[in-house]
Amino acid sequence: MYEWIVPGRKNHSAGWYTVAGIIALSLSIWGIFSGMYALTVVVIIMSGVYVLMENNAPDTTEAMINQNGVKIGDVFYDYGQISSFEIIFQQEVPRYLRMSLKKNNLKTIDIPVDMLGEFGIDIGDVRSFMLQYIPEGEGAEVTLVDRIIERLGL
Repeated sequence: MYEWIVPGRKNHSAGWYTVAGIIALSLSIWGIFSGMYALTVVVIIMSGVYVLMENNAPDTTEAMINQNGVKIGDVFYDYGQISSFEIIFQQEVPRYLRMSLKKNNLKTIDIPVDMLGEFGIDIGDVRSFMLQYIPEGEGAEVTLVDRIIERLGL
């Protein structure tokens, strides 16, 4: 019913990688000289995992909402697995479709909806369609962590 493409990979400049590398190296050196070896190990592991995840991420992911449920890439969630949804706005612009799941290990999924207009989809239509199947949550906002992640380009 509703389909759009979600960018999967962030395009960082060489300067971004340089700054991130300098910060990681500085934290590692500081951890060694201050005797916090665990900090050094954690910084190195996290940096490596981030680079691996970014290099192995698909360029784009397809998001689809229909009468059976929501599909994100290869993963399908039927409406029985979703407890509620919210549309997250930032400065009057819809940013994410946040779905709260009934699963214990994965509670929320944020699907970017920035590109909906380019596919001729109105977020109000998506909201009306989903209300037929699951309730809408209330009071969801862009959190401080979401803002930091967006600002840092992670």
